Amino acid sequence: MERLRVVELLAHAVNAAHGRGDLLAGLEPARIEVGGGACDLSDALRGPVSPDYLAPEREGNAPATTASGVYAAGAIVWETLVGRAYRPAPSHLSE
Repeated sequence: MERLRVVELLAHAVNAAHGRGDLLAGLEPARIEVGGGACDLSDALRGPVSPDYLAPEREGNAPATTASGVYAAGAIVWETLVGRAYRPAPSHLSE
């Protein structure tokens, strides 16, 4: 599937989850199912998230928020479009 299409499906799924009041506490690639023109995030509703997708404000066991879900989705979008892990971040923009 084309990368931009995956990003679009993820964005729609995150928006729908937040619209229902769901918090995506465990949003990471392993908990996302893409297929049939949709993105299933039901596995991301619970469980601990990998430190690679944990929003800075959640460090120290802080609760999930819609903002932390958007942060995790952004990290996943980065990986999808750039083709490498989100962390560690490059030390300089040219990298």
